[in-house]
Amino acid sequence: MRDWCLSLREGIAIYRVFLSFILAKIFDDRGSDLEKSSDRPENRTHYKMIGCRAYTGVIHCSRNNGSIKLHVSGWILHEPSRLDSTMPDYSHAIFIDESGNGSDTDDINKYWVSAAIAIPFERMESIDEKVKSILKSNFRSNIREIKGADIPHGLNQGKSTTDVARDVGNLVEENRLNCWIVGSHQGVNPPTGLSQSNPMVKEIVRHLLLERINHSLHTTFPGDTSYMTIWDISDQQDLQDFSRSVSAFNDLYRNTPRSKRMVPAVLGGISHDWSGLQIADILANYGLHHICVIDGSPGGRKNKADDFGLYLKPRLQRDARNDPLGWKRW
Repeated sequence: MRDWCLSLREGIAIYRVFLSFILAKIFDDRGSDLEKSSDRPENRTHYKMIGCRAYTGVIHCSRNNGSIKLHVSGWILHEPSRLDSTMPDYSHAIFIDESGNGSDTDDINKYWVSAAIAIPFERMESIDEKVKSILKSNFRSNIREIKGADIPHGLNQGKSTTDVARDVGNLVEENRLNCWIVGSHQGVNPPTGLSQSNPMVKEIVRHLLLERINHSLHTTFPGDTSYMTIWDISDQQDLQDFSRSVSAFNDLYRNTPRSKRMVPAVLGGISHDWSGLQIADILANYGLHHICVIDGSPGGRKNKADDFGLYLKPRLQRDARNDPLGWKRW
């Protein structure tokens, strides 16, 4: 299987090199829109954006007889006003997964939860191995990835929702990974000043999640780290919507702009290829049941809700009010 799969480092390298190549091709006949620099100690190539537009898209990769084939779909235009002055090196990935439907019902389907976890690229391989160990010890052999939707019916005999929550919580704590969760429900009032008109609940929750991440980048985390957003892709339109949310984001609560270290580049990933997305999936799924149960709506699993409160909620980043869970009720 390894011969047919790209590692995380290969995927990121291909993404950056190919994006730089496309930008160079687009702007070659417009003069010196791209300035190449190789003065870093690692002798890597970097590109400065000088008054130009940039595009991101979904890159599909396949390997055949040692060669890598690329196909790009869904190009998204980012206006110059939304670009940082430099295309940086990424030191971290922010993996984002979501759970719920946000539909107009009176049960668990009315909620929407977005969860994020930041993982340094240099520690990604060790995290991958630990996630594989959690998968092997808790799930049946035919299950390819850790997913909240496969719990409990996809678990090994004798394993429970508690075992998975405890293992994931311990992984987060032992590796000092930063996590955020926000949830809300259909019909909630949007934040004042939100750029979207008549936003859906998922757009509101995504904005509030970015507010929490953005606040952490401004106040808590070291200043020399840049973060690439990797989102669990369900369809191309959702990836475009999410990319727009990141690119256009401003913190309305604190009246601060998007941190320059939260780069407006969004890579769509398939969860079985990315261990960070599998961790985020557990956070989002258990968080969904926790919110449903504490809100008193039918459909939530109490065991998942309790496990979230015991093993996952204490590992979340807290906001200025010392609240680890972003729960917008009204």
